Amino acid sequence: MRLLEIIVETFRNHNHSRLACARGGNVFTGKNGAGKTNLLEAISYLCLTKSFYAANDGVTTKIGNNRFSISGIMESDYGTTYSVSVEYNKEIGTKTYIINHTKVEQASKAIGQFPVVIVSPEHSAITFGSPNDRRVFVDLALSQTHRSYLEQLLEYRRVVRQRNRILFHGKETGMFHESELEPWNEFLIKTGSAITQKRSEFVEELTPQVVAAYEKLTGNNELPSIRYESSVLIEHGFTLQDIEECYAKELHRRVREEHQTGYSLVGPHRDEFKFSINGLELRTYASQGQHKTFLVALKMAEFEYIRERQKETPLLLLDDILSELDAHRAERLLEYVTTAGQYFLTSTDKGIFPQVLNSTENWQIVEIEEGGICNVSVPAKISIN
Repeated sequence: MRLLEIIVETFRNHNHSRLACARGGNVFTGKNGAGKTNLLEAISYLCLTKSFYAANDGVTTKIGNNRFSISGIMESDYGTTYSVSVEYNKEIGTKTYIINHTKVEQASKAIGQFPVVIVSPEHSAITFGSPNDRRVFVDLALSQTHRSYLEQLLEYRRVVRQRNRILFHGKETGMFHESELEPWNEFLIKTGSAITQKRSEFVEELTPQVVAAYEKLTGNNELPSIRYESSVLIEHGFTLQDIEECYAKELHRRVREEHQTGYSLVGPHRDEFKFSINGLELRTYASQGQHKTFLVALKMAEFEYIRERQKETPLLLLDDILSELDAHRAERLLEYVTTAGQYFLTSTDKGIFPQVLNSTENWQIVEIEEGGICNVSVPAKISIN
């Protein structure tokens, strides 16, 4: 997948910015606050219908405006082109997503059509933060590669909301009848088991790619690992039916506890993914450098996972990630991304790129100043004696 052109209007601090994208690398440089990350955010809207940075659409309109529009031309690995646009009206709170002049009624229908992998300081919560941050990472990767997973996830969330209403009402009124939960338990068992099975397979398939990516970045003998801790006890080789039986038993065992708390205590929304290096848990024992390296390795593995399953190369968005790594690991990362596909990278320092990317083709430096593109240049080759 490649982004050939993007046009951004009244978005963040950009009034009107238009860029013809290089097929290889696009390096956005400028001072902090100039609008570099805003362009990555705009690309995120084209691929995912939403920002990877903002909690809601309303904060992304340029100050003094009530709407924004983002449009672009995408080209698949097979040469098919798509026109994509997103328009948001703050006054009436509507967002319109259009592919090839046809409105997409449900944003979820667009997920995975234009695959993207994003690495940003905002994603440090994946290794530092709560279990939910890690579940979001896994869910997005699987949603971009498996349509059925996204549909099951949306259905599961609906089921949990309904169960929680019943449980909370029973707790508040003291009138709880287990029979009220029975139909919703059936839905939870069915959708929850499918999600659990897919998450288990994902961890098994992703882990070797994380190990390979980590070694590329460090070159040392540290061994990263991922352990999936489901809310029900499952074992390697369990069938879907086995998992469903585990859910049924656990729901029955914890029904009184759920009644007392007024909240669903069993299901994929309680899952955890434990990251470790050399058998020591990342959150407890790792240095900041190891956290940063693990995150980048995780994202590199996600990139390869999506590319293999979608038969389409994701766009790669790297937001100020080089400042998060030491010089050795930053250089190794750049060596990787220059062979991965089309990438968009932000940095306050453009000086390092001609030296590191000297041997690569099809890349450009895009200088951003006060929310606008002030210069686009294709660096000359540097001869190395």
